[in-house]
Amino acid sequence: MHVGASFFCRGEIGQMVVDLKVVQRQAGLEMEFGGRIAGALDPDEELAVEVRSRKALVCSDCALGERMLLAVPLEE
Repeated sequence: MHVGASFFCRGEIGQMVVDLKVVQRQAGLEMEFGGRIAGALDPDEELAVEVRSRKALVCSDCALGERMLLAVPLEE
């Protein structure tokens, strides 16, 4: 229940997808050379790629609670 002043959090929510080729390549390097050497051979590859994102306002109670109940998009 919301009472009193209305506080909001502003943030960006992004949807990510795992890049399976990168995961498979990293797993192969780790199996072949071990974790530390594999990390040195390919240190900057991202395992996940951002698909889309959106900036939004979220009620503070909702954002800081266990479940996000309300999000208002700031842009389309």
